Amino acid sequence: RAEPGNKIIQDGLYWVPLIGAYTGMRLAEIIQMSINDFKYENDLWVFHVTANTEDDPSEEGELAPKSVKGQASIRIIPLPDILEKLGFLDYWQKQKKNKRKRIFWDFVANKKGSYSHQFSKQFSYRLDKMDIKTEKTSFHSFRHNLKDMLNDNDILETHQFMIMGHSQKGMNAVYGSKNVKKLKACLDKIKYNVDHGI
Repeated sequence: RAEPGNKIIQDGLYWVPLIGAYTGMRLAEIIQMSINDFKYENDLWVFHVTANTEDDPSEEGELAPKSVKGQASIRIIPLPDILEKLGFLDYWQKQKKNKRKRIFWDFVANKKGSYSHQFSKQFSYRLDKMDIKTEKTSFHSFRHNLKDMLNDNDILETHQFMIMGHSQKGMNAVYGSKNVKKLKACLDKIKYNVDHGI
């Protein structure tokens, strides 16, 4: 993986950071998703950030309990175009065909039921190997970067809160847009200065 070349290993270590960068989801929200938390609804592919386990497959045994930071964290995030172009649908369909119970099955829960622990160690190791690790660099940096990009693109605060999973107060909490297509339009405006090779 660390060697120069054209081969791309599209596993969890590849997809989880990209999802974080282009959706602003927290690491725990991404990595705990079951195969059924990603679905096609109302003409859109969407991620369901939820603590619900009722729809989770059980053929391979029990899943560790899901957790979300708060009620506002339970939300629907549309798949940005860039992730579809990079091949996320193919990756997800392959996991489903192989009867995986979780999208990112390659990271197992620790004794406390956290799926993030194993990923965090591998992610930190690779940041170190690439010599880009600093005291302030972490997976959460993706979330901060997305928030900055939303601001730079003049995205309504109401939409930002819904994307980021922040609670809203006052009239915004009542009248805020719940149209997921609008959120997709917001996320599709996010452009990083990165050559993805597509």
